[in-house]
Amino acid sequence: MVIGYFAKQELAVDTTTINVVNAALGTVNITIPANLYTGAIIPDARKNVPITIVGVSWTTAGTPTQVNSHRWAFIQCYEPDVDIGNPILSAGFTALTIA
Repeated sequence: MVIGYFAKQELAVDTTTINVVNAALGTVNITIPANLYTGAIIPDARKNVPITIVGVSWTTAGTPTQVNSHRWAFIQCYEPDVDIGNPILSAGFTALTIA
C-alpha cells in the first residue's frame, strides 16, 4: 500500500548516463544515479519501506517519432551506514489522503 511520496526529481543526462543501443528493440544502457534515497530507514522494516522509481525516456528519430520509456522500482533497505528512522518522518514526505 502506498501511503505517501517525496517530490519528483529530474536529472540532466548525457550519453554516458543513457545510451540508446537500439531504439527499435528497446535496448538501452543506463547508469543508475547515486543517492536515490538518502533518508532514514527502519532496519528489517515490514512497513514504511521507501521504494524509488527510476524512469528513463527517449524519442525515436523515425517518422512518426515515438516516445519510449523504461521504469524500475528499487526497494531501499537498511545498511550499517544509513540513519535509522521512520521515512515518513523525513523532511519532504507528503502523506496521501483520500478526499
